[in-house]
Amino acid sequence: MRMVILILTFAALSATVQAAKIYRWVDENGQVHYGTTIPPQYQDQARDELNEMGIVTERVERALTEEERQALEAEEAARRKAEEEQRKREQEAQQILVNYNSEEDIRRRWQLRLEGVERTLQITRDTLAAQKRNLDKLNKQAAEQERSGRTVSRAILSAIEDLKRQMAKQREYLRKKEGEKAVIDAEFEHILQEYRRIKAQYPQNEG
Repeated sequence: MRMVILILTFAALSATVQAAKIYRWVDENGQVHYGTTIPPQYQDQARDELNEMGIVTERVERALTEEERQALEAEEAARRKAEEEQRKREQEAQQILVNYNSEEDIRRRWQLRLEGVERTLQITRDTLAAQKRNLDKLNKQAAEQERSGRTVSRAILSAIEDLKRQMAKQREYLRKKEGEKAVIDAEFEHILQEYRRIKAQYPQNEG
């Protein structure tokens, strides 16, 4: 009986509006409706578009809520970010294979980089030590002048201030180079771990 009613409904609709689209939607009570237009209150609901034979030709999903839209956008952004990170990691893996032939090669270059930084660190430490000795001498001279009742000469005071400024710069440079050393350690440790991962994944690429 339901099928007969459905056929008669489509026949009536087709007879009145031959070229019109026929829509099927469900209201808030679960009641199925058919018509050639969608009532305004159901414009955002899911609906089917049917031809004159009652066959679904298109399915229109309901409009997303603002929360759903934002969640979908966040999910898509996370997916794109993950894909981009994977792409970068694959590029990095290929670059590592091009640049390094073995773990020993990685360690050798690692050591060379560290030795260069360590030489600079040692030079800076030596410079600071020499400046400290000179500063101690100047402070001693200034103290002797004060004990003898004389005013500390402007030349000594100026030299002391200059040395303090130079030492401050050297300490800052030392901190910078120590940070650079830490970065090199982290960088090569990462390269080494990635190299091992790549070789475990693609053992045929072993150099």
